[in-house]
Amino acid sequence: MTDPEQRLLAGVSIELSSGIPYIKDTFLENKTNADGEYHFILNEPGKCYRLYARKDSLIGSLADIHLKPGERTLLNFTVTPSAYLKFSWAKYLAGHWLSKSMTKEGKERKLFFNCDWANNRKILKWDWTVQVADQTVEKGFGLYGWDPLRQQLRIWYWNVDAELVEGTVEVGEEKIVINAARNRAEGKKPLVHAWWFEDINTLLLQYGQMNAAGSFEPSGEIYRFTRVP
Repeated sequence: MTDPEQRLLAGVSIELSSGIPYIKDTFLENKTNADGEYHFILNEPGKCYRLYARKDSLIGSLADIHLKPGERTLLNFTVTPSAYLKFSWAKYLAGHWLSKSMTKEGKERKLFFNCDWANNRKILKWDWTVQVADQTVEKGFGLYGWDPLRQQLRIWYWNVDAELVEGTVEVGEEKIVINAARNRAEGKKPLVHAWWFEDINTLLLQYGQMNAAGSFEPSGEIYRFTRVP
C-alpha cells in the first residue's frame, strides 16, 4: 500500500467485504504493517470480494475480486486524496433514529430514520418511515454522496410515489443544510432543511428556506431524533 508519491504506508485500514451489496455483507478488517502490507486468507473461492482502504484524507478501493480454488493473489494499489474529510461528519449520522411527536389532531407521530454506509464508504444510504397512530403514512429511501463533477456533496431521495428530491449538502460549523427541491410534473418545489447534533445521540431537524443571501432561515417545528439500538 502506497501514497500518491509511492511511499509505503503503515496503519492503513483495509476492509474486505463479501456478499450481496447493501443487503447482506460480511466484513473483515486489517491494517497494513510497517512495510505497507496487509494479508487476508479467503477460504470461500468463487465468492466475490471487495476491498476498501482508508487513512486520514487518503482513500482507495479496488474492483471486485474473484478467486479460483487454490489461487493466491497479490494486490498493489495506492490511496489518494479524496472527498472523505468533507464527508466525515456522516459517521455520526450513521445509525438508527426515532422521533416522536403529536399531530394537530392529537395522534402520536413517529419518524423512523435509518442511515448506513454503502460498502465502499463513499455513499451514505438511508431510509425513513412516518407513522401516525401506528399506521405508515409515508416512506422512502435516499443517498448522500460526493459529486466529483460539481465538486460538492449532494443528496438524492425518493418517496413511495417515486417523486425525486435532489439538492446540495452544505456542511457548516453548526448545521448541515440540505438545499433541495422536489421534482414534479408541474415543476420543482423547494424542500430545504437543516440537521444538527445536540449530542452524539440526539439529532435535530428543522425545515426552512434559503434567503437571498444564500443562508438558511429556519421556520416551523424542530424534530428531535434519538439514537436507538
